[in-house]
Amino acid sequence: MKILANLEVSPTPVTDWTRFVRETPIEEVFALRRLVGLHLSSSSFKCSYRELTYSRVKTYAADFETHKNTLAARPEILLILREFGFSEVQTEEVIVSCPELSRLNCHKSLGAWSGFPFGRENCVHLLANNPHLITLPSARIIAARSVLESHFNGHQILSVLLNSPNVVTESRDMVGLKLNYLFDTLRVSRKVVSNTHAALSHTLHHLQLRHAFLIRAGLYVVPDPKKELQFKNPSLDRIINTDDETFVTRVATGLSLLEYEVFKQVFEREEE
Repeated sequence: MKILANLEVSPTPVTDWTRFVRETPIEEVFALRRLVGLHLSSSSFKCSYRELTYSRVKTYAADFETHKNTLAARPEILLILREFGFSEVQTEEVIVSCPELSRLNCHKSLGAWSGFPFGRENCVHLLANNPHLITLPSARIIAARSVLESHFNGHQILSVLLNSPNVVTESRDMVGLKLNYLFDTLRVSRKVVSNTHAALSHTLHHLQLRHAFLIRAGLYVVPDPKKELQFKNPSLDRIINTDDETFVTRVATGLSLLEYEVFKQVFEREEE
């Protein structure tokens, strides 16, 4: 591949991008730029374009070459994804970030995803951001849809999946337990659950622990649908999506981290 031959292994950043572009076929420059952008946006990389070295770009170029070979070996995957609604860029990025797709028949999986009640465009958006969901067995996808449809409308289901895509991979029983706890014990609305980041990504134990601590500290009042709530409860997001120190200082105000640590130990023993 010409792009590999043109790159020098150097510890210095790629400052002469003009030379790099001039010596590389334009279609490969655009494709590599997309691939590098995908790598840089990954949580496992802490690097900016300014910090890129020739050696790093060469590594990405090698990945791109492998990617091209993968696509050449299974051109039907490209066709399937494009026909489903993925753009050319989305198709490449999905296969780069989830190479096992090239070894799978994703017809049944995509067919199962098309049954969700939020439209094809939203479905493509969800799967482009979570390509591993395409690799799941269709039976698991259908089972997850059944659970979610029993609690949420189409728009809410999309929000749940974007905020907590793990609901598709977790057992149906566990997802049900979490939903029942949030709805029946915390008395949180379906709208709040669907719009809260990672609401269903945490363990059931984490949800119960945070809620129990606030209840026993008098900092959470279970809403009564028949009465107007006089006490403003902290938001679900602040309850579950904060580290222990932030939770104690900003949510369970007036209590100390030590008290929370002691409570966790007591709670663990009560759960045994």
